[in-house]
Amino acid sequence: MKTKVLISLFTLVLLTTAANSQWTEYDLPGTYGNSNDIVSVTNQIIFSAGHDIHKSTNGGINWVKQTNLAYENQRTEIQFYNSSTGWSCGADGSFMKTTNGGTNWVETFAGFETLTGLDFINSNTGYLSTETGKVLKTTNGGSNWTSYSPSQISYLTSVFFLNDQTGWASGSQGTTGKVIRTTNGGLNWVIQLNNVFNAVDHVYFRNAETGFAGCYKKMYRTTNGGNSWDTVNIHSDVNDIKCVLMVSVTTGYATGSFFGNSGGVIKTFDGGLNWYLQWAGSPNSANSISFAPGSTANGWVSTNSGVLRTTNSGGELIGIQPVSNIILEKYELSQNYPNPFNPTTNIKLQIPESGLVKLVVFDVTGRQVAELVNETLMAGEYKVDFNASGLTSGVYFYRITTAGFSDAKKMILVK
Repeated sequence: MKTKVLISLFTLVLLTTAANSQWTEYDLPGTYGNSNDIVSVTNQIIFSAGHDIHKSTNGGINWVKQTNLAYENQRTEIQFYNSSTGWSCGADGSFMKTTNGGTNWVETFAGFETLTGLDFINSNTGYLSTETGKVLKTTNGGSNWTSYSPSQISYLTSVFFLNDQTGWASGSQGTTGKVIRTTNGGLNWVIQLNNVFNAVDHVYFRNAETGFAGCYKKMYRTTNGGNSWDTVNIHSDVNDIKCVLMVSVTTGYATGSFFGNSGGVIKTFDGGLNWYLQWAGSPNSANSISFAPGSTANGWVSTNSGVLRTTNSGGELIGIQPVSNIILEKYELSQNYPNPFNPTTNIKLQIPESGLVKLVVFDVTGRQVAELVNETLMAGEYKVDFNASGLTSGVYFYRITTAGFSDAKKMILVK
């Protein structure tokens, strides 16, 4: 159970969302209006898959329902090879293909169990994952499928291939999460990530060496093709990581669910070592993310209640933000600025070595009123935003605590 302090912190974080982040919410037409997956074909043409498939031709501002089938069910993923050819998979083995940019969809069935993942590497060769632990392969654009059943895993959540031979799949065997790899097109598989609590929800590789696995309260990263994995630092309120995407060598995004019945977007600037909160909102899950081809500015996120859109890389971060990763010689807690303030201010920290950092705010009676940081930080300089709109005017104190350093300073809230 979360403490009152953590709940208070999450509320303060949400109060700063609109001001700092620039992910704008858009509704999808129809009875359901949910989006489980999203893909951008160009800066203007975007597809969303949920209970229905929707298309936007103006960058995600307006959406039109594309599917009007006798049999419709939740779509789990959608992918386009080019502006004409695309695929979508979903519940009860439903698989659909379009060859005219989504105007018409031909529905076939690759099986009878829910299809959880989809990845085509060209217009002919593609892979599907199923909830019963199968990997399905097609070499003719989805007309026929060959089924493989990796013995190491019984439930699959996603599949990702670099080419027609090398790929990864994520999921679980019972309650143990796993990532498995094939180097012969799905015929044989080996375990690469094991003993994860609950299923690994998503596996993604930026190239043959660097990959990520998202799961319950954790994210793993590999830099040697999956032979070894390390946990990375993610925001403390993350509940599940649903999707990871790197838009450059250093910059990436991940979506998921957060404590407090919220969805969220976190962002990295250092190749995936540290992730910071950029957006948190009312949908209880942010499911996937896509950026326009070649763009680091124009992106979209699918949520349980619609779609998010940004044209400026998502805007600023919420709460703690990295200022510099230059290794400094000493710890330092700066005076907040502005001071006095109403109702927002920021605090800068210097951290000379990696470790657990806590930054809390107290009132004059010594009662803790906010916890701004409580996580492991890499060495560097950080800026922490503090929104005191829920507090009364007066004198407050903020204190930093690490394994080898502690300091406190006074600030004044004037309303």
